Amino acid sequence: MPLLVIEALQTLSYEAQQALEQLASFSHLIFVSANAVRVGMDRINQRWSELPAELSCYCVGAASAGLLQSYGVTAAYPLEAMTSEGLLALPGLANSHGERVLIVKGEGGREHLQQQLQARGAAVTTLPVYRRLPFWYTDVELQQLLGEPRPLAMLVNSGESLHNMVSLLNRGAAQGGLDSLLVVPGQRVAGLAGELGFTNIEVAGNATDGAMLEALAQRLAGEVKSGRNR
Repeated sequence: MPLLVIEALQTLSYEAQQALEQLASFSHLIFVSANAVRVGMDRINQRWSELPAELSCYCVGAASAGLLQSYGVTAAYPLEAMTSEGLLALPGLANSHGERVLIVKGEGGREHLQQQLQARGAAVTTLPVYRRLPFWYTDVELQQLLGEPRPLAMLVNSGESLHNMVSLLNRGAAQGGLDSLLVVPGQRVAGLAGELGFTNIEVAGNATDGAMLEALAQRLAGEVKSGRNR
């Protein structure tokens, strides 16, 4: 059940265009998502035949790293905490004082990565290359997806997707659902889910399919063992 539509920005801001022109002046290039890799590398390749040799590249997880590899780019990434916090723990970014960092991202989103790098003394520039829009469903589609019988569980991969899910649940065709089992990729999204009214939350190790499914399987196995399965 897609909750977000990714739309590449057709026109970049003046600051973003300048960042692309001056790519060789940066020490670090960070892609915050697979979408940032896809759209960002397409933009970069319009200006550069290959990345500057001195540029160190980073991404959030193995999927993004694999995608970057298809562009001929090798990137460092956190092996467990595939989040901004995991990126900040990488040795290459630990001593970034006085260095220029370019973050390829979507419009809006968390600013934690940028703020923490700036606190370390890095000069950070952001390069927004896409926007996220809510996926639209008709009332009939919502009833089929979220109506009776209620889904046993919902796996939601980000805070923004969670907000969109709540908007859909609040629509007349699919009211309720906040008591369904909700699997989220980390404590930050779990906290947001609690604030939004969810009461049955399971936290996965990260946002990968494997980690999310493992958390779901362990939770359901526990319910079967305790006799609470339905």
